[in-house]
Amino acid sequence: MKIKMRHKKIVEVVRQRDQASIEELAALLGISRETVRRDLTALDEAGKVQKVHGGATLPRLFGDGPFQLRMSQNAEAKLRIADAAASLFKSGETLFIVTGSTTLYSLREAI
Repeated sequence: MKIKMRHKKIVEVVRQRDQASIEELAALLGISRETVRRDLTALDEAGKVQKVHGGATLPRLFGDGPFQLRMSQNAEAKLRIADAAASLFKSGETLFIVTGSTTLYSLREAI
């Protein structure tokens, strides 16, 4: 599995479960724990997940409490909405958006 696809899968798992252990990710992806650790370090540096002892959680950017819960709910649908919305705008255009869990997914590449 290529690194980009592995990273995408790790982020999906963490978003769906709110957290994932190194052992779970290694078994799920069929890779070594060392590879998972390296991937989590890269994803943490990119702000995609928060690397913690033994695994990963949602990044701090997503906050605590009800908002964090909303961020993890329907994550795949929110990603599809974000991708569809991105296709509606051209580079250089200005867009104003309100805050919310779905709109934050639209900004995932910009952060």
